[in-house]
Amino acid sequence: MSELAAGDFRRFFRDVHGRDPFPWQQRLTEQVLAEGWPATIDLPTGTGKTAALDTAVFTLATHHETAPRRIVFVIDRRIVVDQVCVRATRIRDAIQAGGTDVLRRLRERLQELGGDQPLGVVALRGGIPIDRTWAHRPDQPWVLVSTVDQFGSRLLFRGYGVTPGMHPIHAGLAGNDCLILLDEVHLSIPFAETLEQVARTPRGPLPRRFEIVQMSATPGRARRDTFRLDRVADIEECEELRRRVRAGKKAELVEPVPNRKAVPKKVLKLVRSISGSGTHAAVGSVGVVVNRVGTAQQVHRVLIGAGFDAHLITGRMRPLDRVAVLAAIQHAVDPERDTPSQNSKTTIVVATQAIEVGADFSFDAIVTECAPVDSLRQRFGRLNRRGKQTEAPARAWILGIRSEVGAKKPDPIYGDAVKSTWTELQRRREDGLIDVGPESLTGFPDEAVAPRQQAPLLLQTHLDAWVQTSPQPIAQPAIDWFLHGIDREEIPEVSIVWRRDHRPQVLRLVPPRQAEALSVPIDAVKSWL
Repeated sequence: MSELAAGDFRRFFRDVHGRDPFPWQQRLTEQVLAEGWPATIDLPTGTGKTAALDTAVFTLATHHETAPRRIVFVIDRRIVVDQVCVRATRIRDAIQAGGTDVLRRLRERLQELGGDQPLGVVALRGGIPIDRTWAHRPDQPWVLVSTVDQFGSRLLFRGYGVTPGMHPIHAGLAGNDCLILLDEVHLSIPFAETLEQVARTPRGPLPRRFEIVQMSATPGRARRDTFRLDRVADIEECEELRRRVRAGKKAELVEPVPNRKAVPKKVLKLVRSISGSGTHAAVGSVGVVVNRVGTAQQVHRVLIGAGFDAHLITGRMRPLDRVAVLAAIQHAVDPERDTPSQNSKTTIVVATQAIEVGADFSFDAIVTECAPVDSLRQRFGRLNRRGKQTEAPARAWILGIRSEVGAKKPDPIYGDAVKSTWTELQRRREDGLIDVGPESLTGFPDEAVAPRQQAPLLLQTHLDAWVQTSPQPIAQPAIDWFLHGIDREEIPEVSIVWRRDHRPQVLRLVPPRQAEALSVPIDAVKSWL
């Protein structure tokens, strides 16, 4: 069997996805094979960071004697977990089929590690049945796509949905022989800090092979070992990537409304002007992104009442509902879709921060509530995502709320970040518009960035308590702060299931499923009841 080399990555990528990799994807693979993984991958949104998964699988097959055999892609958004899982499944199926010489060689190399199949794929997130097969075959290569809660709880010996007897098994597998790709790290700063502390814990006599790679378009503090785009090799020599990175996007600051109750009517007025004006190119889809779930629900109701084809996406949805909404809007938000015609119907997607990062959506226009600059940068990453609108810059509207952009007291969620961002946006406005393209929105003051929580110091006493799994100590440290930060308020959640027919005999025949359960903070449930 011939060995695999860096030059084979291009053929592998083409065989799986039907196109060549971007120059940076090939360069990253060559760097990993020669020097190992960088600590950080800092790339603009829309440039295909998820392809790090392809590099991870290829380098595992190439250097399977030394590379971690479990590739863990962690992203703190359930909707993105599903999208990344689709990509991982495509890679797995192509390798399993072995339709080309390179794919056959990858299959043979991965099969040398053991297991029933060359590569396994599993999703770990709430709202779906827990797949435990990865823990039954530790010798097999795996791609795990997980939320912070699911992987982090396993790493700290308290796996959610895991029986106490299996806690140490899952912790051992999560803490060894793993390459962790932590995507959109700015959403998961506390967990990133916890991972680094775990990586520094004493090692035993065996090689641990525990690597952490942080990925984001807004990574926060600069790190020396960072992989970035090369202006010449990656952008100038690749037309597709150049079109994405330099896609024209202009935003207009809208006169602030007095309070949050006035947002729905203002959004309706803006959407009517976008979808019905002949001054703009055809608009097939409009994204409306706000900062509160309640605001999103009110905006959605107003748009529906006005006769628009509007859909709602928030972080708190039943999995069944989320699947239905994604299926309904796919034709309008697919980044690879053709440019809409003048006669096409406009689809409106109203959302919260749930679609801010990672989600591979592309809107023709965006209306967004003013938010911290790092949030705005991510939201505008869903605007003209592939750079296909070339005749004129894609348009966006930034809506301020007077009580927030001019607030005298810090916001309970964003602090002074919204106020500082609005002030800087006003300063940058030229001819009434602001450049919000992928290479803009930089150089904002530190106060314009959303407050970031920190993880507690991981002490040996914490580990000593967690490793006691049967029986567990009566007094033990909670893991939530280590996953989401010290200031996070710990509010227990309950799952609610509702049905039209809830007779006991029907419930026995068709028991409630996780896909129809909605997770809600218990305080909200008490208030509702």
